[in-house]
Amino acid sequence: MVFKRLALLGIFAAASSAALGQISSGNYEIVNANSGMLLEDPGYSTSNGTDMDQWTGNGGSNQQWAVTSLGSGKYEIVNAYSGLALEVSGQSTSNGALVDQWSYWAGANQQWTISSAGSGVYEVANVNSGLALEVNGQSLADGGSIDQWSWWSGANQEWYFVPTTVSGTVKPSSGGSGVSASNFHGFNWADPSDNYIDGPLVLSGLTEEQSYSAVESVADAVLSAFKGGGANTVRIPINPQTALGTWWSSYKGVIDEATSLGMKVIIGNWTGSGNAGTVNDLPSFYKMWDTVVSAYNGNGNVYFEILNEPYGYSTSGWLSVVSQWLARYSTVAHGRVFVGGTGYCQNIPNVGGSSTTSGCLFSCHDYGFWNQSETSNTWFYSNLSGEVGSYSSRTVLTEFGADMNQGYNYQGGDQGNWQIASLNGFCNFCHATGMGSTYWAGLKTGDYYSMFALSGSTMTLQSTSGLAVVQYGW
Repeated sequence: MVFKRLALLGIFAAASSAALGQISSGNYEIVNANSGMLLEDPGYSTSNGTDMDQWTGNGGSNQQWAVTSLGSGKYEIVNAYSGLALEVSGQSTSNGALVDQWSYWAGANQQWTISSAGSGVYEVANVNSGLALEVNGQSLADGGSIDQWSWWSGANQEWYFVPTTVSGTVKPSSGGSGVSASNFHGFNWADPSDNYIDGPLVLSGLTEEQSYSAVESVADAVLSAFKGGGANTVRIPINPQTALGTWWSSYKGVIDEATSLGMKVIIGNWTGSGNAGTVNDLPSFYKMWDTVVSAYNGNGNVYFEILNEPYGYSTSGWLSVVSQWLARYSTVAHGRVFVGGTGYCQNIPNVGGSSTTSGCLFSCHDYGFWNQSETSNTWFYSNLSGEVGSYSSRTVLTEFGADMNQGYNYQGGDQGNWQIASLNGFCNFCHATGMGSTYWAGLKTGDYYSMFALSGSTMTLQSTSGLAVVQYGW
């Protein structure tokens, strides 16, 4: 991992005191600037001596902290669930000593200084030892342990203090109003472990150790192949661990390279492995979007998809989330916002008829494997038509796909095969209605559906007939 501080704009400005470079007393999530994960009391323990760790944000009270000023630049930090204080175990003054929780007794090992390290992050140092609070070993994993170490300006020793009550607006200048849905012809580029993961999203062909320029180089090879296949759009995932950790400074190379090639980029939020079709943790969700929107609202080729597959919400619940998002980012043109249909992005009329989504674009998903008993392209055409309703002019089929390395001839009729029939049915509908689409996936290592395979810097097309059908849809 290349450790770089993040220049984050407009992020929960109320959390900081410009005069002192300190924070105000209040309730916070404490987010590591290297991993993007939250300091927590593991397992909702209420026991003295429980060692703290980091974990993906899940909205639990065990990941929230009451930070109280004691004066003279010192703070008490108490877990919201256990009521126990953050401390250095055994009053140790040694590098590597673990950080646990204990009943507050006003010991110096239970008191902390919180000082600005610049760029919106803070150094947290133990009053007793003078050593910095950190994630041990620069871990990016759930369960990474928390210890103390001499300050060396590593991102694993830097923290964001995110208020647990989200408020305010973020208003970066807009770079444009967007284009109509029919203009999106593209591919998804995905993490090989799928995008529902905890930790930074590392797209197929990339590694966490790569610098910005190295990511740009890989992106050039991948995206040039996409363009050579007729695409003008790439859809990529984002999560808090990607946007709030040090990987973000490199990950931006994908977005920047795509827009430099004249491509549109759809940035969509995926939840973690404990996905329930809802936002896992609102404070880190909005901190993530603050970062992304602040960086890219000024670039008219970048589009924002609020949440991928919001199947955990009722229609009214989902529209409430959309309304809050649009209000927070009021300078983002609605024409650059994608709203998923309810369910697995399947029910566009549920959101299309609401005044909340006026001017927004819609994200729809459909897969043949959802209906494997059907083997007629006309059935899949009709099914997609029902999902989209009268909103095809504002909808992009952002996910659909079939096996591309099984030797199927996708131009040879239905052949009694649901994969061949579904791909043709979906693309026939897009062609007939002028609806945009982004195939799943253009590149996803190890996935039969991947249109391309990457070896070194060489992209290889997996199915000529499959690409031809997708292009017909465009």
